[in-house]
Amino acid sequence: MAWLKFKCEKCGNEYKFEAYHTNDPSYKKEYWRKLQGEPYGLCPDCYQAKKKAELEEKNRQAMLKAKEMGLPELTGTEKQVAWANSIRQKHIDMLEDEIETLQEDLENGFDFVEEDIETYKKALKIIRTKTEAKWFINTRTLGTYSLAERLVKGEIE
Repeated sequence: MAWLKFKCEKCGNEYKFEAYHTNDPSYKKEYWRKLQGEPYGLCPDCYQAKKKAELEEKNRQAMLKAKEMGLPELTGTEKQVAWANSIRQKHIDMLEDEIETLQEDLENGFDFVEEDIETYKKALKIIRTKTEAKWFINTRTLGTYSLAERLVKGEIE
């Protein structure tokens, strides 16, 4: 493992970066050694700032979309609400995509998907009424099918 020093492309500060492993071929080692001391990528601080700004923008977009869709405002702390708006939008998008796909399957003669379409539509209706940010945060890891099934069966409140 070789940690080389580079300069941040944004702020110019020097930072260390694990450029190669000792068992890497010599041409790779030479490449990274030539770049040492040059501007390359972002330092950890600038990278974190960039990721934070991207997340804030994503949360802001989700909040605007929720207002456009007429969804109820979420309750919780400011950070919870911002995060939960993004999760709610992800859930809605996933369910709508799944409904659209299943409707195409139905048009192509797959009659057995009718029940799944209804399940997803019911789940979508339930999600659109949820107002607790905490609920969305707690369900963020559920897949589309699991989320819909458990919502409709009343397994998650």
